[in-house]
Amino acid sequence: MKLVACILLSAILARHYGWGLASPEMAGLHSKLLGATAALVMLALIASAWRDRLVWATCGYGAVEYGQTAVCAAAYMHTPWPIQQGQPMCSAWAGADVAFFGLTVAAIVTYCLAWSVTCNKSSQGVKS
Repeated sequence: MKLVACILLSAILARHYGWGLASPEMAGLHSKLLGATAALVMLALIASAWRDRLVWATCGYGAVEYGQTAVCAAAYMHTPWPIQQGQPMCSAWAGADVAFFGLTVAAIVTYCLAWSVTCNKSSQGVKS
């Protein structure tokens, strides 16, 4: 457990203070990258602690979303691309609305969670 606490503390500290090491014009991107990375660490810890397919599906969805954020921020810091005002960074890079894909996957995970709760409730009333 001490190792888990050290990993968690490192992710939190890096997220909250690491961006301050960046140049002022890049601080926002570094903050975004570090926030996504901290979320990925926390999701990995949750997934490793609860070995359940619904937890893994939810953590997997989160990992894709936060991974996308981290990759887009890192790529933009390396080679910036044009972004229209109000347009998400990753959508501008992909040339498509990536939020639609993310929300579709979130809806599928939500359906699986709801279906699982419904199945568990209906099976609890049945006595063998």
